[in-house]
Amino acid sequence: MKRRLLLIVVALVALVCCVGAYFKWCAMRAEGRRMSAREAMYRDMGIFAPGSEEFVALPPETPHRAGAAVLGSMLFADKRLVKSSKRMCAACHPPSAGGADNKVHGRFLTRSSQNAAFALCYLHDGSLRSLKDVVEYMISSPDYGAYSTTGAVARLLRDQALASRFVANYETGLVGSNVVDSIVQHLRARITSTGAFDRYLSGKTDAFDAVQERGFAVFKTSSCASCHDGPTLGGRKVSEGRKVPALRGLAKRRLFLTDGSAADVSTALFRMPTAELSDEDRSALVAFLKSL
Repeated sequence: MKRRLLLIVVALVALVCCVGAYFKWCAMRAEGRRMSAREAMYRDMGIFAPGSEEFVALPPETPHRAGAAVLGSMLFADKRLVKSSKRMCAACHPPSAGGADNKVHGRFLTRSSQNAAFALCYLHDGSLRSLKDVVEYMISSPDYGAYSTTGAVARLLRDQALASRFVANYETGLVGSNVVDSIVQHLRARITSTGAFDRYLSGKTDAFDAVQERGFAVFKTSSCASCHDGPTLGGRKVSEGRKVPALRGLAKRRLFLTDGSAADVSTALFRMPTAELSDEDRSALVAFLKSL
């Protein structure tokens, strides 16, 4: 009887160990897949870092075609794409102001065009999933461009010099899809990779002071990265029907939140679902965010 009971106990212990080992193996495989997917994502963006790294410095550039990007930069400030010069891409996304005019348009704060290549979703609700889609939407939407892509191309074709440049860069010349692609290539070249955070992640620890370093630690331990993830700390998820904004370039902004209702970082932070923070931790977190 005792021997049978002992065998049963041993069998149960072995079973528990096997089940535990199985679930641990499953967790390790899942983590391996996550790291492989992250490494592949980094590689597509021109970032050469292992998938185990959750926070990475931005690369000097993402893969793009330089000649097409130059054309795109010209069209970015070309009013022939739109009904009014006030609707030019560069009017709401001025490169000299960090890619955003810090204004609310139709209840929504302008998002920065810088580092847009790292996002996975676009518009305030994240309803568009590629740069191509958002550029095409901005040109053709009555709310923005007010002209169709076809109409924009008809006007651009009157510029023989521009048409020739398109022929030099695209086999099919100046057509709608190439107009859209040129702006996409321009946006892929609009990368900010020289900030303090990038230098810190690249090993230059003196790029941060003690307060900023503490703020980065608070950012990681307060689950901020559960929404503000990826190379630009955001721009990749939708939460409560709104696209999670990227935090890169935060220091250049004057309004915050989707509707621009917060006038400073500290006010916006109180609206976030973070853990209860001490005044010191909150101040450190603000210092870190302003370094981005």
